[in-house]
Amino acid sequence: MYCVMFFVMAIICVETVFGCIVQYYLVGLNNDNYGQPFAFFILVLLVYTVVMSLLFRVVLVLCHNYVNVGVSVYGVILLMSSLFSGFILPRGTSEGGNTSVPDYWQWAYYINPTAWTLSALAINEYKGTRDDGLVEREGESGGERFGEVALTLIGHSTESRDKWNSLLVLIGMYVGLTVLLDILLRVCRRECVYAIPLRERGRERMRRS
Repeated sequence: MYCVMFFVMAIICVETVFGCIVQYYLVGLNNDNYGQPFAFFILVLLVYTVVMSLLFRVVLVLCHNYVNVGVSVYGVILLMSSLFSGFILPRGTSEGGNTSVPDYWQWAYYINPTAWTLSALAINEYKGTRDDGLVEREGESGGERFGEVALTLIGHSTESRDKWNSLLVLIGMYVGLTVLLDILLRVCRRECVYAIPLRERGRERMRRS
């Protein structure tokens, strides 16, 4: 008998890999260096999928007796995650990038798995050789690399190493959520009301009738 977790992880890996193959090459994303950006793309999405799965389990454990409430709460979390990911509302940078988010909401980016995922994938894409063209700025001599201009405008780092830093943050979130889930399962463990076998429940109903 295999653990249910292994079965779920296998399904997640298969769905993510095949989904990435279709999306990546259908859109025509960066394919430099013998497919290394594609491999990084798959790795980031695998970690992100597992992190969001763990987050969903944490919410359900906290709402153990109210499953519908837990699903609704997770829906709100997904909405806020998308809103503060840097895609809908620009994040802004220390170099003066524009931002549509008040300063008191900037912390939401740093605890948002979607924001770190988007940052890693954006750097992975725009550091490719096809974005090496120069963009001339008015009143300045020479030009600036198009990929770096695009990353600055959407509020992401222009350093290649930062895509690995973003991946490490996601891995840290995975470890933290795993520990938190383990603690919650130990502290909030309750006897399941559906733990009685179906046959015994059927017999009990017959006795009552």
